[in-house]
Amino acid sequence: FCKDRYTGLETTQWTTKWDNKKSFEENVKKVSFGDTGRSFDESVDLSDALKNHYNPELAMQKLREAHKWLSSKQTPKSGYSDEDLADMGFQKGYNLTAWTEIPGELDSTMI
Repeated sequence: FCKDRYTGLETTQWTTKWDNKKSFEENVKKVSFGDTGRSFDESVDLSDALKNHYNPELAMQKLREAHKWLSSKQTPKSGYSDEDLADMGFQKGYNLTAWTEIPGELDSTMI
């Protein structure tokens, strides 16, 4: 779900029509306010937004990590294997449903 949601952010008006050379006010005029936002963009200076954060460097590191995990442009076409996810620090969660909707074990390839 998260990956699908993030992929949608990569193609929104905020991402596709944004011009880093223009002011926020100029850019806002070009997009619909029904738009959901934008994905992480390394070229955008977030230092002002993070100036009061207790650890701006860590925040930037986490943004880069999340973008790497979720971005359709950086994720392998085949998706991440369970081993890849474990190497990145993810642990397989429990299936909390009371019944199996699809016969067999669901793994990360079903996500």
